[in-house]
Amino acid sequence: MPRVIHPGLRKRIPSNGIALLVLFGIFVNPAVAAERADIGLRTEERDPNHWILRMGAALIEENYRGVFTIARGGEFNSLEIDHRYQDGKIAEHLTQLNGPHRKVIRSGQAIQCFHEDSASSLDHTVHLGPFSQSFNASLQAQSNHYVSKVVGLDRVAGRQAVLLSVQASAGDRFGFMLWIDRERGLLLQSHLVDRGRILEVFQFASVEFDLTSPLASQGPEFQGWIAHSLTEEVMTASEKPSFKVKWKPAGYRVVSSNRHRIHFSDGVSDFSVFLEAGRVAPRIATEIRGRTVVTRPLRGQEGQITIVGSLPLPTAERLAESVEPVIY
Repeated sequence: MPRVIHPGLRKRIPSNGIALLVLFGIFVNPAVAAERADIGLRTEERDPNHWILRMGAALIEENYRGVFTIARGGEFNSLEIDHRYQDGKIAEHLTQLNGPHRKVIRSGQAIQCFHEDSASSLDHTVHLGPFSQSFNASLQAQSNHYVSKVVGLDRVAGRQAVLLSVQASAGDRFGFMLWIDRERGLLLQSHLVDRGRILEVFQFASVEFDLTSPLASQGPEFQGWIAHSLTEEVMTASEKPSFKVKWKPAGYRVVSSNRHRIHFSDGVSDFSVFLEAGRVAPRIATEIRGRTVVTRPLRGQEGQITIVGSLPLPTAERLAESVEPVIY
């Protein structure tokens, strides 16, 4: 699924506990979570792989409609999703409920974003974290780098959920807390965490299954709106990067690159390395909108290296220090 988060979307934050946890940086309390461990769970339900498999299947194969929120780095967005699966084909509508009007429509592999002209400056990337099709398969493939554990039972959106902890085995990447619908397997809530600190929250406020009404077709509401295709384009050519990254956490691979940027992903999280030749700026190590940002001077010549992505600060700093120029 494409990425969806936009800068500058501000709305009054409702006083629910999840939003407050994000905004005020309160830490996860392992002792409280541990009190729920294994209570009321059947033997097969205590296996984390059981839930990872169910989560991946439910995201695609269940028919569901609901409203969820994403809070990250002080931004808070509400979206409505209507998802259908029939004859092996996905149809889905994703509607943003706050800020500028916008709707993402998916039919099979084709994905389009519609918005009013006044919203033409919006970023069209979408970030849904674990609530994406690629996350589940990648989590299984990267099992050597993550340790999964069933914590116990909880309740989200009025439904019973199994709480799953997914933490980096080497501490060099972020972890997740996942709340999975016990009956249907759908992901109902997730926390992106760094050593217990919550960086991002995804949470359904309401969700319904067994839908009988058909998915609404594109109506007159889109007349005069701008449409953008979000279907992934095939790159016909690529430039060799002018730098190399000598160290990176195990499991990450190059997804795309050009002369001044390399994008890495382990399928669960990602980061980019940028080179600005001839520029020298102060060293920075911070978080902006929930993303880690680190800058360093390029070793051996004038230039600035910038790391941006879902990584702990120490990992991003080590990455930046390992970058060197390449002369072809």
